[in-house]
Amino acid sequence: MLLTTNIDILIEGTLNQDFDFITGADTIDEAIDIYTAELTLQDREDLKKEVMNFLTYDDELIKSEFRDRYINAFAPEDGKGLLLRILESINKHSDHGNPL
Repeated sequence: MLLTTNIDILIEGTLNQDFDFITGADTIDEAIDIYTAELTLQDREDLKKEVMNFLTYDDELIKSEFRDRYINAFAPEDGKGLLLRILESINKHSDHGNPL
């Protein structure tokens, strides 16, 4: 099993049923952008490494991992798309951010 501490924090701690209250966002996409924008450069890089490692899995294994880890948060078939969206947001914010 892949170690995904940063992804776990994002999904379970921020992108849960209260994401709008936690982030002030109206959509999951906005919540992802807010979350990644507020990360330190090091935390953003750590999250990116985890996402990239996760994306090395084939589609069926990603579905299986999402089913086992995040069944109450996201449908397993949405796992790869969510990871790609997180990566997109990380890349969008990679030029700036909190340096601490």
